[in-house]
Amino acid sequence: MSLDGNGTYSPPAPQFPAIPNTIVYADDFNQIILDIATALSTAIFRDGQAAFTANQSMGGNKLTNLATGTAPQDAVNVLQVFTDPVFIATTLQGFKITGSMFQALMTTINLVASGTLTLTGTTLLDASASGEVRLPANSSIGNVSAIELAYLDGVTSAIQGQLNALSTGKVDTVGGTAQNLTLTGTPTAPTDPLGTNTNQVATMAALIAQAFSAALPLQTGNAGKFVTTDGTNASWTSPFPSQAGSAGSFLSTDGTNVSWLGTASQAEAEAGADNAKVMTALRVKQAINALAGGTMATLLTGVSTTTLLTKAQAGGIAISTATGGVAIKLPDATTLTSPSGRLYQLRNIGSYSFKVLDSTGGGVCDVAPTTDVYCWLTDNSTVAGVWVSSAKTPVLQVGLNTVFNNSITSKVASAGITSTSTLTLYVDTSNSNYVKAAIVTINDGVQSIGTPTTVNAVSSAGQPDVKLVQVSANKFIAFYGVVQNPNPAKARVLTVSGSTITVGAEVTVYSDGTNSVTYLSLAAINTDKAVATYYVNNSLYACVLSVSGTTITVNSAVIVTSSISNYAVVAKCATDKAVVAYGARSANVLTISGTTVSVGGTATMTSGTANSAALVNMADNSLLIAYSDQNVSYAGQVRKLDVSGTAITYGAPVSVGYGDVSGFLDGVQVNATTALIYTRSSSDTYTYGNTVSFSGAVVTASVEKKLSNTAYGFVQVFPLTTDRALAFWKDSGSVVYCCQLNRGVAL
Repeated sequence: MSLDGNGTYSPPAPQFPAIPNTIVYADDFNQIILDIATALSTAIFRDGQAAFTANQSMGGNKLTNLATGTAPQDAVNVLQVFTDPVFIATTLQGFKITGSMFQALMTTINLVASGTLTLTGTTLLDASASGEVRLPANSSIGNVSAIELAYLDGVTSAIQGQLNALSTGKVDTVGGTAQNLTLTGTPTAPTDPLGTNTNQVATMAALIAQAFSAALPLQTGNAGKFVTTDGTNASWTSPFPSQAGSAGSFLSTDGTNVSWLGTASQAEAEAGADNAKVMTALRVKQAINALAGGTMATLLTGVSTTTLLTKAQAGGIAISTATGGVAIKLPDATTLTSPSGRLYQLRNIGSYSFKVLDSTGGGVCDVAPTTDVYCWLTDNSTVAGVWVSSAKTPVLQVGLNTVFNNSITSKVASAGITSTSTLTLYVDTSNSNYVKAAIVTINDGVQSIGTPTTVNAVSSAGQPDVKLVQVSANKFIAFYGVVQNPNPAKARVLTVSGSTITVGAEVTVYSDGTNSVTYLSLAAINTDKAVATYYVNNSLYACVLSVSGTTITVNSAVIVTSSISNYAVVAKCATDKAVVAYGARSANVLTISGTTVSVGGTATMTSGTANSAALVNMADNSLLIAYSDQNVSYAGQVRKLDVSGTAITYGAPVSVGYGDVSGFLDGVQVNATTALIYTRSSSDTYTYGNTVSFSGAVVTASVEKKLSNTAYGFVQVFPLTTDRALAFWKDSGSVVYCCQLNRGVAL
């Protein structure tokens, strides 16, 4: 081959150079081509298409412009090795530097290891190095652990020098001694037990305890006693008398001496004569049972009239009544031992509540079905006496009476402005039966009457009906009649601003020129709508009154019933419903859609008629109805009335008022389950009030409260707050009064 070992190629002779104009023989030509092919096959190609087949010498020359090696068998360049090199050690062999000395000439050396970094050899670092070497965190040096090395963090001077300075003038903690030792600050030491008598250092606590102990009298034999002093000398004393045999007793003092006070036995509790024994809850119960006869000693069933108890019946009495409203009278108090001479335990075993009265008819309490009430006498100086009961029955508290008007009689209506003021609509009989309005303000239980404003200045031959409802904070609808021949029904908007009443335009609700309108009633449905009911020629009508500003629009009326002979009253029961009650204790649901009224089916409580009635809206679809019941001598009755769709269901009745209440009655809600019902008794002409509560369909009523001993005429009542209302009533001289009524709780 013409390619020598130095990489020089010489063309083969004798064929080269070729002679012009001579024949080139095939064998010669082929030999030349084969020689060239052999030379090219052993050449190194710069495109890397073939690998070396033997070791290569650079002949003292450099490989220049060499790329950075990345694979394990790659060549490396100077930059890669000597400028920020990265060495990757194998798992078994690690990274090794061999030789007698390895020098790193740099300012800082950081040795970083994710595991354990171990440096071996006799000379690790040249002590003359001017830079610093940083070991990895958690490094150890020989037997010095990483934790021990960490103690050096923050050391600023020679450690031994610091230790020598600390030990100078100090005492070691075990058995050491020191002379002329000076302590500064507030040193502390353990406090030794009382009585320690050694040369050890004493604390202030030990000194004080020892000094106080030395000041005490002799302690031997005085365990459990307390130290006392007469101002000069201290001594031991026991504040308790001997405790032996006094288990369960109570400590008592007469101001000088103490003694044990025992508990009463059952016999002592029942006798009630020993005033020096403590009564436990059990003994109190036993004493009450003994006074009440233990079990029910007397049985009174089917009681239908007021029944007077006797002195001999004192104790337990089981009672059932044939109907609601029956009263049980306690005996003449002057015939009984006082005080606490007699105790009556009254147990209601029937289905109706009954009232408990004193011997003069004054209310004491109510007893609901399945409950017991205890009544005892605290004063027998009068026939009525002073009776106290265990019942927690809501009662009525009557405020001061204020003259409202000296000339009006039985027509008044009121609606609240605030919790301390109402707008009142009334008929002024001293001025041609004009309809007027005035603001009544209540301050500390005292009513003041504002200047009246005339609502209707048309003369009436008699007293027309007047009704008033509040539709917004300062806007009211006045609904009233005019007694002419015939009597029309009118309405206006009344607006209140401060003490000023503004009267809107009058509209006619009904007038046919022939028939008179009576039994007016009105209920607000929302801020711009009310439903009005009225009686014309034996028929009861209902219509919607729409309010816009100070203008009222009267919408088409519908007939509720064509069979009515006396009262009618309407009350809201939902945002689109009202209930109207009338005549023979009947009622219908009125559904309001826009300006249209539709009438639901008639629901009748019982047969017969009722002389008057009042509806009290308690919540959506929940009302109370109060009425005088012809079947029970016109006694006052209250029932729960529930509405579902257009259907009405009634609960059982409970009695209110006193005797015949056919004259007047009214009611007002005070909270979600309680109302105040007011009646005028035709039996004694007085006006009474009851607090009425309900749970589900069951109604209970308090003992009636007399508003005044001079009451004679009507009573109407209007709410102020959840526990207060304003009542109007008339005495026998036709003077109309108003007073504040509060719902309280009896003792």
